[in-house]
Amino acid sequence: PATVFDSSHFDQAQQLKAILEQPENAIDFARVKLTIDKMVDPSIDVEANVREIDAIVKIIKTMLVADATSMDKMLAIKKYLYEAGAWNDFRPYQYDFADPMGTKITNKLLPNYLVTKKGNCISMPLLFIVLGQRLGIDVTASTAPAHVFVKYTDRETGQTYNLETTSGANFSREVWYQQTMHVTNEALANRIYLQKLSKRETVAVMAMMLTESYREKQEYEKAMMIADVVLRYFKNDVDTMLMKGSLFYR
Repeated sequence: PATVFDSSHFDQAQQLKAILEQPENAIDFARVKLTIDKMVDPSIDVEANVREIDAIVKIIKTMLVADATSMDKMLAIKKYLYEAGAWNDFRPYQYDFADPMGTKITNKLLPNYLVTKKGNCISMPLLFIVLGQRLGIDVTASTAPAHVFVKYTDRETGQTYNLETTSGANFSREVWYQQTMHVTNEALANRIYLQKLSKRETVAVMAMMLTESYREKQEYEKAMMIADVVLRYFKNDVDTMLMKGSLFYR
């Protein structure tokens, strides 16, 4: 989509563009997510939250067997997050039934999720992806209508699984998403939904929230400029396309 407004003097659009243009092997999901979160809430301390994430990773590593496989690591993250134990102070991470769709922007911020341990279909998969990357497993985002989940690829077998993090990161069949979220065969044929996204596209998913935050503040031109950056790097992002149409109207 063509850019409607000149974003060259809009610092956050340029900062987001720089993040998305870095080589994929340089993308650090934790720092990227926290950097985007800080654009929404300037009070966020990126370094303090990175240290907290690294502390969690250190605990998860103590739960691993020697010569742990990719699957072992994925299951250890799942256990740390969703099973009550000393590792999480007997307070597992849970779906936030008070705001299940993450309609409040603050509930999509990673620091908020780390503190409350109550998340939604944005914060929950993104924390799993952040932890997975730091443990060296192959995890990126995938999307369904108004929904984000995790695509995990087992390095030993090459098989890719869907992990539904709003439900304990359990394995989920694609037909379940098709049936419950009304994903059409046409959408699959056009590679709109249920795709294993690249690291760069996963970052674009993280940035969708920034567009929402500007829309919420009624700063529609800024929201449009962020949407343009997102769509430049994730061309099949239907949610942002629809939001862009709404922003034109506004």
